[in-house]
Amino acid sequence: MSFNPEKMDREKHSNATKAGMQRAKAAGKRTSKPPLLSDAQRWLLRRCVSEQALTVSEAALLFRVSQNTIRRALAATTQPHCTSTQT
Repeated sequence: MSFNPEKMDREKHSNATKAGMQRAKAAGKRTSKPPLLSDAQRWLLRRCVSEQALTVSEAALLFRVSQNTIRRALAATTQPHCTSTQT
């Protein structure tokens, strides 16, 4: 077994990063990327697509995001919420 200072530095840096993320999360800070679409944009998107005023391609161009982002936003808002029925 040999002494590896690079590995120790990586672990030290990793632990410091994880601790900082935990502190930020505890303080109520966002630790992930911000959403590409706001709540208002998602609402407008659902309305326009459901009324067939826009296609997915047109919506992607309008909101300046990818078609996959539009599809994910629509899928996330159209899935029924799970309800727990405990008896």
